Amino acid sequence: MPVQVDEQTFCQFKYDPDYLRGYDHLKTPAASCRMQTMPNCRSMDLVLDGGNLVPAPGKMIVTDKILTENPARRKKDTLGLLEKELQAECIIIPAR
Repeated sequence: MPVQVDEQTFCQFKYDPDYLRGYDHLKTPAASCRMQTMPNCRSMDLVLDGGNLVPAPGKMIVTDKILTENPARRKKDTLGLLEKELQAECIIIPAR
């Protein structure tokens, strides 16, 4: 499901969590999650399960799972991209 950034802007991540690898039939295609009320929906080249992202005023709380599910990116680059696209400071917490 896309994440709402502001009143009219949404951001959609790749949904490919490690716990569903090998079970592609259980993954909902990204295009079917967008609604007509989301005309400004940007696609992100980051794997992120929406349950690992919690909005707070001016911040986004993200589990460290985003780092393990995007191993080709450095932590600094991942956070920079997230903060730019989500227009919020990202705080990383442990997933477990």
